[in-house]
Amino acid sequence: MRWFHDANFHGCLAVNAMGEFSGKDPAIEKICVEFKQWEINILRQLTKDFDDKRPDELAHKLFVLLEGMSAIAQVNKSPFTINMADMADEVIEAHLAG
Repeated sequence: MRWFHDANFHGCLAVNAMGEFSGKDPAIEKICVEFKQWEINILRQLTKDFDDKRPDELAHKLFVLLEGMSAIAQVNKSPFTINMADMADEVIEAHLAG
């Protein structure tokens, strides 16, 4: 994803806010949780059309992939040696085959 390589990319705002305000501001924590739920719901919408009996599981697998790649991009500040779209395809194919 191109935005991972942007000089202004500093990781996920919600994750960063949770790290900063966890235990200090319940309203911020609630918004961060709601944002992450929104992200998962978007992935559920995208995966519901697959011929699959476990679309929620697939949505969560893709969510973990996105979150992990975001964290790695935040820390490494360098190009990935793998293509995230290819990796997502592999996760989807493996999930549907299993």
